[in-house]
Amino acid sequence: LEHRARRANVRLRFQEPSPFFFYGDTTRFSQVVSNLVVNALDACEENWSAESTVNVVLEQTAHGLRLEVCDNGIGIPKALQEKIFEPLFTTKEIGKGTGLGLGIIQDIVYGDFDGTIELESGLGKGTVFRVLLPNKKATVIHEAAS
Repeated sequence: LEHRARRANVRLRFQEPSPFFFYGDTTRFSQVVSNLVVNALDACEENWSAESTVNVVLEQTAHGLRLEVCDNGIGIPKALQEKIFEPLFTTKEIGKGTGLGLGIIQDIVYGDFDGTIELESGLGKGTVFRVLLPNKKATVIHEAAS
């Protein structure tokens, strides 16, 4: 992902998470992270500026784990926000996207992890995708201070 970010001239920042045990298929969770980051990079590339940034945060909440992928890209118009998880729906040019990524992410988050996805976006203001995984699927383990 860092190589793709450099190629797109977008600053990619990952917040260092606290140590945690993850209960579930790590490959499926990695797919969620990768798809969200790639979409964020694409959005920033379309709205490129010297300040184009994608931030990725993974942290414990009182209810489980929260993954946020935030970008300052083009944003998603309100009229399209309800459609973005539909299979084969895409706003990308032909040959640049299949319209399957967000639908797959939703299936993984709901079906594999009993989680939820939230979206905040505005045209020209960027987008935040927030994935919430309940405690029964993920638990943060704090290291004892020495």
